[in-house]
Amino acid sequence: MTSVLRCFHRYMAHGGHAVTRAQFEANLSGKARDPDFRDDIPPLLRPGVAWDFDRGVSTVSRDILGALPGEPWRGERTDC
Repeated sequence: MTSVLRCFHRYMAHGGHAVTRAQFEANLSGKARDPDFRDDIPPLLRPGVAWDFDRGVSTVSRDILGALPGEPWRGERTDC
């Protein structure tokens, strides 16, 4: 996951953007509850690639969120 975080930070810096852990968590929570967003992902994947949205959200929550700056979001959580 270190390379994913390095790429993410570089991408954000290149665009002149910054995001806190709370902002990222709130955004992810909203997207996880949005059926339109969930349905947007599969067409972007190469044919034959299996994708489990809830598993992806769990992986990001477990492995990436803690490495972002700032305090955790205190809003409503998803059960992904």
